[in-house]
Amino acid sequence: MAKQRKNLLAKSIKTDNTEPKLAPKPELQQKVDIKKTRLIEDEQIEKATKKIHSKKHEQKSVRFTMDIPEDIYFEIKMSMIKRKMKTMKEYFLMLAAQDRQ
Repeated sequence: MAKQRKNLLAKSIKTDNTEPKLAPKPELQQKVDIKKTRLIEDEQIEKATKKIHSKKHEQKSVRFTMDIPEDIYFEIKMSMIKRKMKTMKEYFLMLAAQDRQ
């Protein structure tokens, strides 16, 4: 009976003496040269920065940093939302304009 089983299995499995087929090799895209960028000098950066920021303010700007308590910060943010302001800068410039009047 074991022989019969072996023969049945051998008949059901087709054996080809050919080698298995391999997947075709993928075709690679043509090489594209990468655009080389040149280093930007500090003077060019300063000129570009002044050009960008000079549109908003004709006067020279000064940057400052201020630490405030978190609860006051959230109150300011809520006030900004009510006034439809997008940045803290807008808020503080508005306050400064009111104070100067």
